[in-house]
Amino acid sequence: MIKCQNCGTENKDQWKFCLGCGSELPREAVAAAKRLATPTPPAGVRVPAGEAAPAPPAPAPAPAPAPAPVQAPAPAPAPAPAPAPAPARPAAPAAGSRVCPSCGNSVPAENMFCGRCGYKLGAGAAPAPAPAPAPAPAAPMARGRLVLLQPDGSEGASIPLGDGPTTVGRATHEVLAGDLFLSPRHMSFSFRDGHLVVRDENSINGLFFRLAPNVPVEIEPGDAFRFGQEYLQFNALAPIVPDASGTVVAGTERGDAWGRLDQVLGPGIIGNSYTCRGERVVCGRERGHVLYPFDGYVSGAHLELRRQDGRTYITDLQSSNGTYLRVRGEKTLVPNEILLVGQYLYRIDY
Repeated sequence: MIKCQNCGTENKDQWKFCLGCGSELPREAVAAAKRLATPTPPAGVRVPAGEAAPAPPAPAPAPAPAPAPVQAPAPAPAPAPAPAPAPARPAAPAAGSRVCPSCGNSVPAENMFCGRCGYKLGAGAAPAPAPAPAPAPAAPMARGRLVLLQPDGSEGASIPLGDGPTTVGRATHEVLAGDLFLSPRHMSFSFRDGHLVVRDENSINGLFFRLAPNVPVEIEPGDAFRFGQEYLQFNALAPIVPDASGTVVAGTERGDAWGRLDQVLGPGIIGNSYTCRGERVVCGRERGHVLYPFDGYVSGAHLELRRQDGRTYITDLQSSNGTYLRVRGEKTLVPNEILLVGQYLYRIDY
């Protein structure tokens, strides 16, 4: 290989000009290197059989008595030159190369100069470019996003939400892989009639939406809600039915009880239970009927459950950290709505 002294491009030994910049290559340095590459061995080079060895030179004649000049022998006639070989037809250019119009050499398409004669190839000499591949279909434009909220309230990673269903879970997005309370495919989002709808994809731990302060929301038996670090489930109490003798089974709640709050500790595991009586039941850290004095995320009076006209309503009492009701099936979301999923809060933007 010959290295160009001008631009540093490495060229083959047979090139006279640099493929990168067109400068003339240093031929003498390469020739000298080749001459020294195979030195003659000390014993000489054996003549192959069939070839005559050169005759040793004849001894010089004795000097004549008279200083007559000796006439030099006539030189032997030069052998007739061998006929020049017919010029070889230039090989077809390789794929992605072009033919030099000066010497017919095949030149790579990315080189501007011919390596054999140094001719500068113009733009017109390049082969016609291959047809451009058809453009890939554009990705659907995101119409919204699911924004992770950091503990300090700042925004974290976001997940784009397109027109089609967008499944979100521990296995769908790398930013969610560390939350072990998320199912692999936890929930899905889709747009219907201009509104964003979220659906629970049979997740283990469910998804919860934040209640607006001081706005009562009706709940059904079996509904669950989270506040602070607490997870409660509301269950209705069956009416008291005595047996045929009029006897009531021991442990039955009094007739004025209309519901029960069960503390969920795990799948099928219930902790404390609280009976709901009277017009309203308040849960909080300092005031109310159901207290959690050691949960620093629960407000003094956090939420209330109220029984009215045979229906049960839950209301957030302007708590600092919010009350979150579990979604049953699916729910239509509004912009800036807050979801509690797994261990983190998310905001809906669309």
